[in-house]
Amino acid sequence: MFRNTINNLRIISLKTTSIFTAHGRNKKGEFSFWYFLRFCFSNIGFRLFFKYIIHTLSILFNSNFSFLTKLINPKLEKLNIKVFCEKEISEIELAKLSFPKTENPTVSIIICVYNNFIFTYNCLRGIMEHTDPSIPFEIILVNDCSTDETLAELSKIPNLTIYTNKKNLGFVLSCNKGAALAKGNYLCFLNNDTVVQQNWLSSMLELIENDSQIGIVGSKLVFGDGDLQEAGGIVWQDGQTYHYGRRGSIKNKKYNYIREVDYCSGASLLISKSDFDQLNGFDEIYTPGYYEDTDLCFSVKYTLHKKVIYQPASIVVHYEGVTSGTNFNSGMRKFQRINALKFKNKWKVQLSSKLPNSFMNLNETLIKYEGSRSDNTF
Repeated sequence: MFRNTINNLRIISLKTTSIFTAHGRNKKGEFSFWYFLRFCFSNIGFRLFFKYIIHTLSILFNSNFSFLTKLINPKLEKLNIKVFCEKEISEIELAKLSFPKTENPTVSIIICVYNNFIFTYNCLRGIMEHTDPSIPFEIILVNDCSTDETLAELSKIPNLTIYTNKKNLGFVLSCNKGAALAKGNYLCFLNNDTVVQQNWLSSMLELIENDSQIGIVGSKLVFGDGDLQEAGGIVWQDGQTYHYGRRGSIKNKKYNYIREVDYCSGASLLISKSDFDQLNGFDEIYTPGYYEDTDLCFSVKYTLHKKVIYQPASIVVHYEGVTSGTNFNSGMRKFQRINALKFKNKWKVQLSSKLPNSFMNLNETLIKYEGSRSDNTF
């Protein structure tokens, strides 16, 4: 029991350090306890801090404290968010998945999978139920040597293009494999731990088709509990990234207008196939994964000189960490730190014009893009 207590305290310490690192800096990017307190009493900070307290208590007392969580979590029905909670998939439910056969797709939806078939099923169900039927699309699933029932179950679904890697390649190389198989004019990279919402694809496609200066369009990402996960991403001077609006309300007006951003997460990202091929796909120096999406957005901005746009009408629920985990020191997640350094070295000239890493610099960063703000709000 004492050993478990020590481990629990270590977990709590790591999470505290993570929150302080992300939000405890002044405008120069220096650590400051007072700025951390100021963040804690902001709207987002209060919600985040309250959830952190609940999470700490759940670790210490081995209880989920659901009655406290319900007090702060929004109700998904009121947000018009639909999620699927199946824990087991019957043959009858699997047989309901049906996709049209398309010879000339406009969009190729590329999903890389490694185990976690339940999430992949829910992802496919969301696509089936919430994608505009007038858009010709194909679905390409790249199976990265799954060891569960993934391949056997996916093979039962008609009109999917399934490619299985001969060995485990990781996310970056699997995405590039999928892109090479794509027949669509546009590539939509979608994580398998997502549930897309109504009009998710049509709203992104409308933007990129009607403006030749747009290179990438990304979705509004939402946590499974209804909190905002990302309304576009910010890249700081040190190469670290910040998910704008994280743990905020998805209904807040400041997260609901079309605008240019530093980057959009690859959990749901749309780019033309010609642009992707011109850039030689995701840079393989980031293998097996992390920072490949940020790097692609920078390449679109600084090599192709096109815009990266956040589309709030494209709503996607993202169960963050399902495949990669949440431990930064082990497994897939450890590459987040390794690849951050590679990204910083590759783009050091462009990063020099960014603001220092600080929650206090959010407004100044957003003002930079206000000139590209659209009056379209949702």
